Amino acid sequence: MPPPWARSSTGGSAGPATEGERAAVSDPGGMADRLLAAMFERRLIMLSGPVDPARTADVVAGLLTLDALGDEPIDVRVDAHSDSLDAAFSLMDTIDALGVPVRVVCAGLVSGTMVGLLAVAEGRVIAPHGRIRMTEPRDSFGGRAVDVASRAAHEQERLELFQRRLAERTGHPLEHIEADMQAGRYLSAEEAVSYGLVDAVGV
Repeated sequence: MPPPWARSSTGGSAGPATEGERAAVSDPGGMADRLLAAMFERRLIMLSGPVDPARTADVVAGLLTLDALGDEPIDVRVDAHSDSLDAAFSLMDTIDALGVPVRVVCAGLVSGTMVGLLAVAEGRVIAPHGRIRMTEPRDSFGGRAVDVASRAAHEQERLELFQRRLAERTGHPLEHIEADMQAGRYLSAEEAVSYGLVDAVGV
């Protein structure tokens, strides 16, 4: 039987909705909150879709909270994209500072700076149909020419730091990482293992 919010509102012999079903229809967010709470109890964090500053802050808070609540590993399931080095470094620095292991599972497509999570996670697994895309950040900024030049130089330095973390974890030369990010290279699950971005194909 489909969930209450997926049923047709006309005809049918399903009978009147129960009080619980009416509550689920009127407040579907309540179910989402319960699901998130259940995952949190299992020390699982979901990171999906575009990663903006608010989502980054939520994940950082979740990681720090789980670290304080116990010594068991934290699992982060990632199907996400970001062009922000700020978001990537915030998550990477947090994982580096935790006192518990963090395991990352790549599900769907992990791209942009979110690939940086694979440079710091202790355990790295990719789903059989998962993919990774290595791309350079595409932040834009304006202002006076001197300010733009200064900002561009600063961002280039940060990008090199990011690429060095990937190079150190994968064993590839920095120039190889740079070239693949410039080309927007896609990696299948098996290719990601061979590349050194993940340890195994699994779920």
